[in-house]
Amino acid sequence: MAAEPEVRSESDSIEELKFFVNEEEIVYEYQKSPDRRGYVLTVEQILTSAGFVPVENFELTRDSDGQTFNSPEDEVAIELGERFTATFKGQTPVS
Repeated sequence: MAAEPEVRSESDSIEELKFFVNEEEIVYEYQKSPDRRGYVLTVEQILTSAGFVPVENFELTRDSDGQTFNSPEDEVAIELGERFTATFKGQTPVS
């Protein structure tokens, strides 16, 4: 007799990645994938999820090693609970 296939709900296929940008906790949802070897997001995904838009006006720095990412397309390997700093690099409006 064959085993019944396991039925998974859509919520079973979602993982949460928690990290911090400027001390604010960000929760990013990921589709579970059996071949995924870690969490990788682009600078744009990190900044956008933290509300730093337009992303071209910000640079992202990993707090643990001081590595700075300037391009929105740069890929960033993220550990759970990792901390980043977003720094404004656009022009400051004058009144």
